[in-house]
Amino acid sequence: MADPSNPEYFTRASIASVGIASGMIWMAANTIHAIFGVAQKYTAFVGGLLIAYVYLIMKGAAEPLDYLIAFFNACLLYCTAMGMNNVGGTITGGAAKRTLAAPAQVSKPTFFARLLASFSTRWL
Repeated sequence: MADPSNPEYFTRASIASVGIASGMIWMAANTIHAIFGVAQKYTAFVGGLLIAYVYLIMKGAAEPLDYLIAFFNACLLYCTAMGMNNVGGTITGGAAKRTLAAPAQVSKPTFFARLLASFSTRWL
């Protein structure tokens, strides 16, 4: 059991779940982008590779097929993290305005979409 006076937000056990690992990648990619300007797609993929292969090494006694599976796990983490990142831009209309030829075609987000987007805003 965790010590309540010293909370650990991320633990070795929690990294094993797709949701926590993807969230860690998403936060790290956005932080590195905000501070250093490195595109999230690169840092998210490198982060996915790091988490997948570090977890494989921590598990120990890996067979050759495990390294291939770890690569696909890294791809899953990358796609999940980038999906989290793109949801905020799509809901607020940011991604839609960049991809559509005519910005007038972008519909105004609904109240629920604006509320959901407020939970996924850029830090800077």
